[in-house]
Amino acid sequence: MIKLFKNNILILLLVFSNVILAQESTSSPYSRFGLGDLTTQFSSVFNSLGGGGYAMYNDKIINPYSPATYTAFQPNSFLFSTGINHNMIDINSLNESQLVNNTSLSHIVFACPLNKRIGASAGLIPFSSIGYTLESRNDDYNADMYYYGDGGISKVYLGGALKAHNNISVGVNASYLFGGLNRRKKLEFDDETIFNSRANSLINLKGFYYELSVLYSKDLQGSDSRITLVANTSNNTEISAKRSDLVETF
Repeated sequence: MIKLFKNNILILLLVFSNVILAQESTSSPYSRFGLGDLTTQFSSVFNSLGGGGYAMYNDKIINPYSPATYTAFQPNSFLFSTGINHNMIDINSLNESQLVNNTSLSHIVFACPLNKRIGASAGLIPFSSIGYTLESRNDDYNADMYYYGDGGISKVYLGGALKAHNNISVGVNASYLFGGLNRRKKLEFDDETIFNSRANSLINLKGFYYELSVLYSKDLQGSDSRITLVANTSNNTEISAKRSDLVETF
């Protein structure tokens, strides 16, 4: 059952990874820097908690931030979660303003119990995104400068959890980051006798890292409430990158 679960999940994630990478989920000019806009939350459940969902231990919610929570799933259950993310960005400068809308697939995650004490989950979650178009005028040289960017990084994970005690669970996620960051710029002169120039920089990134989680959960006597404590950590890892630059005149 474990082998069948892994094979089916990997096939689905490979199909949907192309869908997520092909999307442009942001139009923020700040995504020009670094790895782009980092994705801190991926679903409405965690967004409503303001990023405080690491101790979310629920049999109806998949929590990939804390892999030890995978022991919460009920027997003979299968969970699937996906969603649509819509961003509306109001961009203003001293002279102009622009309202930009972006709609994208937010996540694809699966989970199920493997037996009474072991649970598993796998999924595809965006890690960062780039999407911007900027234009600037240089009156000293009578030239227009254009800056474009697209792409992003996605995270594929496969994790499992073991209930070591009635109130204690341990879990681990093996995550793989991959994607491409594409940045382009172009300089065009009004004078047609002058050569224009453009440059394209593409950075491909990939790498593995691991997340370990320990959870303590106990029902409070005399009430329907529960106390849950979670400790998470991850290893230090190096993400490999390959950069390709193309510079040309036209």
